[in-house]
Amino acid sequence: MKLFYSLLASALLLTACEKKTKTEVVDPAPEATLNRSINYTQQNSVYTATYSGNNLLEAQALIDGDQIIVGLFATPKVNNSTGDGVAFKLAKSHLQTGLAKTYNLDAQTAPAVVSARYNHMWQKENGGFWSSIHETSMGLKIEGTLTIATYDAERKLLSGSFNMVIRDLISDPMRYDGPSTIDPTKVSTVTVTGTFKNLKLKPIE
Repeated sequence: MKLFYSLLASALLLTACEKKTKTEVVDPAPEATLNRSINYTQQNSVYTATYSGNNLLEAQALIDGDQIIVGLFATPKVNNSTGDGVAFKLAKSHLQTGLAKTYNLDAQTAPAVVSARYNHMWQKENGGFWSSIHETSMGLKIEGTLTIATYDAERKLLSGSFNMVIRDLISDPMRYDGPSTIDPTKVSTVTVTGTFKNLKLKPIE
């Protein structure tokens, strides 16, 4: 009987040691890239920007009610600087049917996003903030796809890529508080591409 209790005590001690040495699994750090070009065809001029790294580009995957939002934003952090961002909304029901797939930005072709948005931002000399918003929910046609290549349902991590094209945009995204009249020489084509990796899907706060 003494031997039994000795073995039991040893087993409990071993279990306690195993619990102490067990380390919590840490999620990998999110990664993202975003590339943007604005081509003013009448002027034969192209403006480009590239962002990567957590200090320049913030990427998130959020649950908001019955929708999932995947967003990448390079928000200006100093006066008289610019930034760009994109956001895609998906139906949350895709979690049941399989989130990892390619979604069309054109709502006419399934599977499709609920909406897609492009922002160009400017932090003014005085610290004020300005942003142009171009979104499919406003009736704007945006071509391209959002691809969620992998989704780890257990850890709620998703990775993928996107490409977006806005053709013949008559609202100049780089107008910066200028006149609201349409300038034919400022008609542009906006192209935005990017990647994201290890975004943690979580409820919006």
